[in-house]
Amino acid sequence: MNVVRVLKAGLSSTIQDLGRPGFRHFGVAVCGAMDRLSHELANRLVGNSPTLATIEMTLLGDELEWSRDSVVSITGADMSPVMMLLGSNCELPVPCQTAIVIAAGTRLRFHNARRGCRTYVAVAGGFDVPVVMNSRATYLKAAIGGFHGRTLKAGDELPVAFPTSQCSDDYSECFGERQKMDRRPIVEQTSQRLMDDWNNRFTMVKPLVRLVLNRTSEFPSWFVRPVELPNSQIATLRVVRGSHFDCLTHDSQHDFITNAFQVSPQSDRMGYRLSGPSLDLAQPLDLLSAGTALGTIQLPPDGNPILLMADSAPTGGYPRIAHVISADLPNASQLRPGQEVRFEEVSIEHAQLLYRRQRNDLQKAIVMNNLLRVQHNPTWANRSVPHENEQRTDSNDATS
Repeated sequence: MNVVRVLKAGLSSTIQDLGRPGFRHFGVAVCGAMDRLSHELANRLVGNSPTLATIEMTLLGDELEWSRDSVVSITGADMSPVMMLLGSNCELPVPCQTAIVIAAGTRLRFHNARRGCRTYVAVAGGFDVPVVMNSRATYLKAAIGGFHGRTLKAGDELPVAFPTSQCSDDYSECFGERQKMDRRPIVEQTSQRLMDDWNNRFTMVKPLVRLVLNRTSEFPSWFVRPVELPNSQIATLRVVRGSHFDCLTHDSQHDFITNAFQVSPQSDRMGYRLSGPSLDLAQPLDLLSAGTALGTIQLPPDGNPILLMADSAPTGGYPRIAHVISADLPNASQLRPGQEVRFEEVSIEHAQLLYRRQRNDLQKAIVMNNLLRVQHNPTWANRSVPHENEQRTDSNDATS
């Protein structure tokens, strides 16, 4: 059985997938990866369906040991990962945004995040933890899902499923369409070459990664352009107006769009508390609890907004003044405590356009790197994407 051993635990590492969206009416949070784009990219790089589980590391990473030869990818925040070969203390830098072959007994060590907040580690086959309510995602508040419903700790052994050539999901969600695509599992493609080239224990298959006894390294000849991480000084998140934006005073509306807010240290996977100019309502509101979503910005009585994130409750009773658009949620998930953020208002039509472009860019990168083979003409090849100045609405498109 292939397992990944946790030798040293990071600050807050959990097993995550795309969450459990079908149980909100029971009061269960969706959960799942905070940065879903990086999670999906990590899975796709190793030939997995995006629904399979990855490790999400926050601010400080783990040290992991691999019991068998595996194909691995690392995306998201820059935690300066290094590889230590069996029987050696020599540290070799590990490339990110690409697939690498890890030899049995190799250790991967992750450091403090130099930029961004969350790193994702995927392995071909996915982490095979129990499924709870159709998901392997960890829900810390309820102590369910993931690895025993908690953060990872030293001594944990994470089972890895055997990679298969069957893809259980259709890949593309662009333009509301679902396109069938075959995975090309890298493990199966390289397994024979791996065996043929394994005369030297520390020799790995090109063009993924080649490590030899003299401790030199030859890095991959390809990688997928990394998802842009928020600026270390100040980030900008684009928003659309919420139901109660007009209930703010004129000055508060101006302050929300023009001033910077700081992510509080009291922030977590449920939400970010933002400190900055206090926002006021023109008059008190008596609201019933209503549905919320990832990216909703609520305004509690103290006037400091709260940005709801992956583990947020399905409902809330505070005024909903704005919603971060879907295309900027990956950047929102990479914000660090103490980092400043500004909000920029956009139209719903522009938010839809940005989301379509983001999905198309990801699909192009994956197909162009031969990680997937398209059975039918992809959307981006036969349908042009409008320019930003073109106003276009599509009822099938994902909205913010």
